[in-house]
Amino acid sequence: MLDAVFGARDHLSILRPEATEGDPDLIVQILSPSTKRRDLRTKRALSERFGGREYRVVDPAARTATVPALIGERYEPLLLADGLIRSTVILGL
Repeated sequence: MLDAVFGARDHLSILRPEATEGDPDLIVQILSPSTKRRDLRTKRALSERFGGREYRVVDPAARTATVPALIGERYEPLLLADGLIRSTVILGL
C-alpha cells in the first residue's frame, strides 16, 4: 500500500478507490519500522520498473526525506536548490 499518490490530469484514469492500475506520477512513502525494508527496496523497485516519475520517501524517525526522480529507467536524486525540495511533476510544489 502506498501512503499518498498523485496522478496528473492525463493519468487520472489509473487511480481507483481500491487500487491504482498503473504507476501514479508522484508517490509518497512514509516509512515505519515494520515496513521500512519493503518500502525502500521492493516498493521502490516496482515503482521504478513501472515508471513512477517521482518517489518520495519520508522517514519520520530520522526526520529526513529523499526525493528521487525517474531519469531514463532509474531513480536519481533530485538536486536541491536553497535546501528546498521541488517537484518535477507538480509545478510549484
